[in-house]
Amino acid sequence: MTRYIQQVFLKGLIAVLPVAVTIYLVVWLASGFEAFFGTGLDYVLPEGAYLPGMGLVVGIALIFAVGLMLQMWFTRQLWEWAERLLDKMPLVRPVFSALKQVVSYVSTAERPQASRAVLVSFGDPPVRMLGLVTRESLEFVAERERDDTVAVLLPWSYQIGGIMVFVPRSAIERVDLSSQEALRLAMTGGVTSKPQAPSQ
Repeated sequence: MTRYIQQVFLKGLIAVLPVAVTIYLVVWLASGFEAFFGTGLDYVLPEGAYLPGMGLVVGIALIFAVGLMLQMWFTRQLWEWAERLLDKMPLVRPVFSALKQVVSYVSTAERPQASRAVLVSFGDPPVRMLGLVTRESLEFVAERERDDTVAVLLPWSYQIGGIMVFVPRSAIERVDLSSQEALRLAMTGGVTSKPQAPSQ
């Protein structure tokens, strides 16, 4: 009876936790925008002009404005310079690089179109690791190896980040998973629901 109760509770927890965490993050982000920008607006605007929710609207508008500005060459170069600066700071670099890497691959808009799920073989007998092909063309390798070498990202399970390896095409094997499902499977150590077929 006790084991049955534990199983039911665990199923409920697994179902509720992702939804709860997602809602919490959305509410936390929205309240953060409201608190930060709302305080400034309340100070700048005439008395009584500020309405609850204006800080959130300003926060969303600023994010959209940053996206628009990054379409311009000068702003994009300035942003890339700032990213390189953050990437050189000893304490900031690990967190910044890891978050940027994960966001880039989770986001459909930022993920390279060439990315595909593969198994990479190492050693003899071979051990296979799940990864994502991120670059099909590597201009910086020797010309004789250029057409036969690909870049593969190997995500770490239960951690943010991963490693990039350069392997010959003969060492990779295409798998019947979408890049999103492969990334989720790798980062959770295989503790996920049944993989779905790729949508492409």
